[in-house]
Amino acid sequence: MKNTPKKSKRGKPVHHEKYRDLSIPIYAKPAGKYQSFLISYYSGGRRIQERAATLEAAKEKARAAIKQITEGSGRLVALTAVEVADYLAAVRTLRPLGNVSLSDVAADYLAAVEQLPSGAKLRDAASDFAKAHKRKADLSAVTVAELKERFLEAKKSEQLSRRYIEDATSRLTKFAKAFRCNVASVRADQITQWLDSIKARGRTRNNYRNALIALFRYARAQNLLPRNEVTEAELVPVVKAKPSAIGIYSPEQLSALLSVVSPELLPSLAIAAFAGVRSQEILRLSWEDINFQQGHIVVAAEKAKTASRRIVPILPALKAWLLLKKERKGAVVSGFAQPQSWNRAVSRCVSRYNAEAKQNNLPELPRIQNGLRHSFASYRLAVVKDAAAVALEMGNSPRKLFENYRELVTTSEGKRWFAVMPPKDGKIIDYPSVAAVA
Repeated sequence: MKNTPKKSKRGKPVHHEKYRDLSIPIYAKPAGKYQSFLISYYSGGRRIQERAATLEAAKEKARAAIKQITEGSGRLVALTAVEVADYLAAVRTLRPLGNVSLSDVAADYLAAVEQLPSGAKLRDAASDFAKAHKRKADLSAVTVAELKERFLEAKKSEQLSRRYIEDATSRLTKFAKAFRCNVASVRADQITQWLDSIKARGRTRNNYRNALIALFRYARAQNLLPRNEVTEAELVPVVKAKPSAIGIYSPEQLSALLSVVSPELLPSLAIAAFAGVRSQEILRLSWEDINFQQGHIVVAAEKAKTASRRIVPILPALKAWLLLKKERKGAVVSGFAQPQSWNRAVSRCVSRYNAEAKQNNLPELPRIQNGLRHSFASYRLAVVKDAAAVALEMGNSPRKLFENYRELVTTSEGKRWFAVMPPKDGKIIDYPSVAAVA
């Protein structure tokens, strides 16, 4: 596109300086003894002429003029009256924002619109964002500690099992002590770092994660976190927990174990060995829950881990061991607030036995975590051959029972387990000698 003035009387140009789609002619103009060069062009409806002493200088001026016309202020003066009015209106609109240029606004607008779905309006998106931001600001007043207390009170009112409440209280109290902040500010990466710091691994780590998911979902349900959004706890990755090996006792080891424990511990161990009741459930049992006449133990909902009432049969071996206890009133076993303290008491009895066994070069008695419950499940399933029935007795799922305990022991071994009876004289020997139980 040429930018040559109409009706030029200066003769033919000696050069056309071209840049992009525009060209400006350069004329040779004598000036006395010296020759000069003239560039002539239009910008904004006005004719502009400039002189230069040399052709190269004229070319530079022409290039600068073309650049000004195509990219700079040269175009501004070429705006129509409507365009100028629109520009001035935009500037007045931006004035309350301070030193914000129209070009910055256009760039931000373009970047924002490119991120919106087709047909969505930027004003609507900004309004939704402002509402969400205000809601999060309102939620920030709820601390983790306050949320924990509300959550636990709600779960108690739902009459969930004591075991669940105790476990949730323990885990969430640790979490609240570490996060002394508002719940809305907690992020998934922070939770992950905290789990690393307390060395939570495998199943334990996933159990912490599940407790936190329950806490954050409760907050969301109570409008304490944004609705229809995944909580930060749910974004914490699940770890692949290695399956723990199932350890069990032999019938001979059971006989030794029942003979070695103290009289006050004996009924609880017998219930674990011949009924498969969990240790935390045993600590909540009273003798009134044991019905010898009808031949079953009632594990009430408030005493069961699963918060579901179940009936556990009293097998002949269990009845024989329980009847050794002459005074059967109150708690089956007392003085233990947690299963851990009960386990430690049993371990002390076993340690005393093993010390004597070692001196006599005899096999020591192992301590297997959850060994009595695992043993009951294995031997009972081998004898009954009905995973659903055994799962019902244990308050467990048939699938888990079948996966963990199928074919661990034979039927004959199962029969020998449930044939372990008390001494014929009916006496309980506290800490017997190795010879007495060998």
